[in-house]
Amino acid sequence: MRGPSKQGGVQLSLFFNKKFLGILSLVAVLALAGCGAASNQNNADQGTQQEQQTDQAQEGGTTGEAGGDGAVAFDEAKARETYQASCAGCHGANLEGGFGTALNNVGSRMDADAIYDVIKNGRGQMPAQGQVSDEDARNVAAWLASLK
Repeated sequence: MRGPSKQGGVQLSLFFNKKFLGILSLVAVLALAGCGAASNQNNADQGTQQEQQTDQAQEGGTTGEAGGDGAVAFDEAKARETYQASCAGCHGANLEGGFGTALNNVGSRMDADAIYDVIKNGRGQMPAQGQVSDEDARNVAAWLASLK
């Protein structure tokens, strides 16, 4: 009796490799779909939270004042809106951090110009945020710098 031919063994090996790759691809697609669903739920939660924060900001005044400590005037409601749209995905809806650094007291470490530079040019693992206009980036930077 003859054993399995080498050619048959190669074909069997290719079959299992293709099957393995197919299963691996399916797992990857399902994992990404799960991330998308979680992201959509987070976006809905963030939208509700953003509305509450915007309402609170409007009740208490929406413009930060320039002070003697080098603070820059900013529109808090607009800054929060920009933050939720462009930053919260990595830095957390409440500035608590996540994939990105926590920003809840970033003003104690960086001034508005330094924060603006990071937003526009990136730093470390954070990429430059080219989709954020210069005006919005300066506004968010001034707001974040006020958080001490």
